[in-house]
Amino acid sequence: MYHFSRTNIPSFLVLAMAYFATNIPSILVLAMAYFALRIMVTLLRGTLQLEKTLPAPSFTYRRGLKSLTECVGFGFDPITNDYKVVRIVEIFEDDDYYRYECTKAQIYNLSTDSWREINAVVPDISHFHCFEPFLNGSFHWSASYFVGDGDSVDDKDFILSFHMSTEVFQKMGFPYVCSIGDGKYRSLGVLNESLALILYDYSAVETKNFDIWVMTEYGVSESWTKQFTIGPLSGVPCPLSIWKNNELLLEASNGQLVSCNLKTQDIKEYEICGVQTTLRGSCLQ
Repeated sequence: MYHFSRTNIPSFLVLAMAYFATNIPSILVLAMAYFALRIMVTLLRGTLQLEKTLPAPSFTYRRGLKSLTECVGFGFDPITNDYKVVRIVEIFEDDDYYRYECTKAQIYNLSTDSWREINAVVPDISHFHCFEPFLNGSFHWSASYFVGDGDSVDDKDFILSFHMSTEVFQKMGFPYVCSIGDGKYRSLGVLNESLALILYDYSAVETKNFDIWVMTEYGVSESWTKQFTIGPLSGVPCPLSIWKNNELLLEASNGQLVSCNLKTQDIKEYEICGVQTTLRGSCLQ
């Protein structure tokens, strides 16, 4: 069994499965992110292995400010035939995180081995760490946008996407059953080439149920449809991703990687074990 300790995973371990409709074999991405320090990516293309440590990104801002990486995304741009990493950064007062200044975004291009700031409208968000898929040319995050009480729920809890070719951010709504403060946690995924949502109650201690919703028409919030309810399952605090369109990957309470078949609900254990709550999922489709 493969074990990971806190000494060799500084923040989190990302497991990503990539499937392209080209002659490129499936790609396994192992990424360890050091917030605001560096990102280390390993690409496995059959027998070819490329390990790349990205240069440290930086912003120019006035004295007395500090930056914090809010979220990171990774994907492929077919227009330029290049891999990209997008980084959303919050700028705030050095002595007070809540004295917010602005939110900016940077792009890393593998072809140039460099970072650049992009002139995109970046929402001020709070990012929830969960399974984050790359689908239809865009990377997706689960996020919240804290605005006045008079706005709709979709304007508060939403899916933030970033298109790797156009380099534009977009917001998409969750199903009507999702709302701020409902006690439900959300994890994104891909099921049968459609954007999927895994909805569950994180506070449930002994057993958990996982509802799987699918956005049948990409970008249309009204097209969300619930397709599976998995559980009750015990000893699995959080989901990671949907794999091969029929397996729900989960992290067990002891940090071990397990899966549950969406139709039979049979449980399978894998010989990968990390520190509790450190496994993260990300998917390129």
